[in-house]
Amino acid sequence: MRVPAHVGVRVRRSGLASLSAANFEKVGDYWLSPNWETARIRLEVTVVAGLGSVTVEHG
Repeated sequence: MRVPAHVGVRVRRSGLASLSAANFEKVGDYWLSPNWETARIRLEVTVVAGLGSVTVEHG
């Protein structure tokens, strides 16, 4: 998944799928983009997958 740099992103993973999100910070059950707190536009994503992988590209 590719997200523009100006959009804040919060990702939650459910299931066994792996998540790759470079420069994201893990806080509790969530991975937050560096601009999550300050972004005017925010995207919340829940990944529900039994197996596989998801990559988040921010910027």
